[in-house]
Order: sequence, then structure tokens, then C-alpha cells
Amino acid sequence: MSSKISASITISGDSLDFGQCSKALGVQPSSVFERPYDYDSAMVGARQWSLATEKSELESVDDAIDGLLKLIPSVSKVSEFLEDGGYDLEIACSVDVYEDRPLYELSKETIEKLFCLKARFSMDIHDFTED
Repeated sequence: MSSKISASITISGDSLDFGQCSKALGVQPSSVFERPYDYDSAMVGARQWSLATEKSELESVDDAIDGLLKLIPSVSKVSEFLEDGGYDLEIACSVDVYEDRPLYELSKETIEKLFCLKARFSMDIHDFTED
């Protein structure tokens, strides 16, 4: 096993309606979260809608992000939904390295989609090699 990668999209906002979010994205979430208390210094909104892929053996981070974005029928519809509601979107990637490391790169097409979504991007790398 070389490495396993998963990816997720999280949309957040204090007034985020989960049903409207699912409708705009054209897919049901993997999870939703509502912060149970008022916390003014939070970096993300009080309500979060997330869609995540399972960890799987992939050659690159781009493969994981591309696979995630293919679950959403229309990136432009999502962009409009985010803009209209003033919501934030984060794409996160988690990489578990066991032997060979994947390619840590994003294609031009993936970068253009992230730009269209005004997405924040984060990546966690867990290195389990014995080097």
C-alpha cells in the first residue's frame, strides 16, 4: 500500500440552511454540524455542511480533489449559492503515506475550480513510513 487519500468539502455559515445547501450542491452531505453555543471568535460559521470521500489508494492529491468535485453536478451553481448566502467553502485533503508518496500537486483545471468556488484549501499529511 503506497498511500491513501480522502478529500472533503465543508460549507459553513451562521445562517446556512442544510436543505438549501444540499439542493444547491445536488448531493446529500456526509455530515452536518451546528455549534451549540455562541462563540464569536470561531474561524468558521456556526453551521457546517460537509461531503467527504472515503480514503482510497490514489496516485495524487489532484485525483482525490477531482473525484470529490465530480460528485457535485455544477460548480457554477455552488459558486452562486455561496455568493448569494455569503458562505465559506473549504476543501480539505488527508493523506496517509505508507510507502511511496503521492504527487502533491493540483492540475490547472482543479485550481480553476477551486478559484471559482473561492475555496480555502488545507492538507494533512500523515507519514507512516519507516524512513
